[in-house]
Amino acid sequence: MDTNKINDINNVMKICDESFEIEGDSFTFLNIQNIMEESQNLNHVNSDECSICFDVNCDFKEDKIDVNCDDSSLFEDKKCLDIQKYFLEINLKKSGENPYSIANNLILDSCGNYSCDINQFLLDGMKFFPNIYKKGILENIYSINSDRHLEFSLCDISNNHVDFKDEERADTSYGFKLSQIISNLGDLSQIDKNLNINELGEIKFTQNAVIFSKCNRKHIIFSFKLKNVGNTTSSKILFKDVFPRSVNIYENAIFVNGKYINKESISICGRRVVIKFDDLCAGEEIDIIMVGSFREDCDSINCGVISYVDGFKESNGIKVMSIVQILSNIKTLKLKGCN
Repeated sequence: MDTNKINDINNVMKICDESFEIEGDSFTFLNIQNIMEESQNLNHVNSDECSICFDVNCDFKEDKIDVNCDDSSLFEDKKCLDIQKYFLEINLKKSGENPYSIANNLILDSCGNYSCDINQFLLDGMKFFPNIYKKGILENIYSINSDRHLEFSLCDISNNHVDFKDEERADTSYGFKLSQIISNLGDLSQIDKNLNINELGEIKFTQNAVIFSKCNRKHIIFSFKLKNVGNTTSSKILFKDVFPRSVNIYENAIFVNGKYINKESISICGRRVVIKFDDLCAGEEIDIIMVGSFREDCDSINCGVISYVDGFKESNGIKVMSIVQILSNIKTLKLKGCN
């Protein structure tokens, strides 16, 4: 192990040396780091810890979407008149190497606490009329082999609040709802204070995973890295993962940069984990580690998704907030020996 890695582990020990329980077994964050380290350096099973490294080749056939639409009343769309307007662009990035037809998915459910003019939506530069607020109709935008660009405007109308229960609205494993993204932005008038025009952040989003055994139980470690490779701060970062049915994440074993996660920043509902981050400066990284149980399964995958503000663009004298939604690489959770 090189000197830098030893120093990193020593720093982690100083940050978080508390132990936590997993199904009666005691772990420390250093245990988790060592298991991840061994999985990258060894090609064979470690008989002492029963560590198992898995094949990363994907074998997934369809994009599974969880839909549970409520019976909310039909809401009127409201046009923006003489009120403060905000101009947004959401960029859905294609998934890179993706022979499994998993799409980067945006569900247009509502604009949260803001009002939108459905006559001012553009999709890939063309006029687009979404069915926002329409009862029983779900509008989806998918990006598979090419990027997609949704442009629209919002109005600051304080009495336009519609209280949707998040779990009762449609959801997708590989993306966000428009209402989730806008709600995460908060007060739009405050976002641009530290962001310059045409200087954009860019987050590289990758995941790794290791399956290991201890005391005849199988566990799994997910390691996500968010690195800002752009030239300015990325802000209002929203991370999400809907884990496969073979995985059960332990709520007491979720870490961000080596520390136990702030409970106010995370939401766990069943197999869905959502984490919020404020800012990621140029060159900085965020490391998320989650540990869970793993039921033996030869055909399951995992893919995370993030949304973030990468900056502002100038278009015809109008400042447009640029929001990016990207998927991580896809991992097959496959034990050695599975066909």
